[in-house]
Amino acid sequence: ICHGSKLDGNGPLYNGGNGPYAAAPKNLASDPGVLNMPDGQMFYSITYGKGQMGPYGPQLNTKQRWMIVDYINSKQPGGGGAAGADSTAAKGADSTATAKK
Repeated sequence: ICHGSKLDGNGPLYNGGNGPYAAAPKNLASDPGVLNMPDGQMFYSITYGKGQMGPYGPQLNTKQRWMIVDYINSKQPGGGGAAGADSTAAKGADSTATAKK
C-alpha cells in the first residue's frame, strides 16, 4: 500500500504526490541503498520500522517477514523470482544476520 505493487514507491498512499503521504516511500526495486541492503537488515527494517515506515513485527510472523524479504529480492534486478516459504525456514527463527543472496 505504501511502496506500490511495482515496489517503486508510488503506492496508493503516495500516488505520485497526490495521496495523503507527501514523501514518496523508497523504491524497493531500484534504490541503490535497498539493492545493497543485506537480507538481515531488510528483515530488521520490516520488523522494527525505519524512518516513516512503522514496524510490522507485531502484525506479521517471522516466516511472513522473511517471505517479504524474498519477494523484494525477487523484484530487484537479477532477483529471478521469489524463493518461497521453504527457504524462509532455513533463515532461522529470528535471525537478522542473514547475508544478501
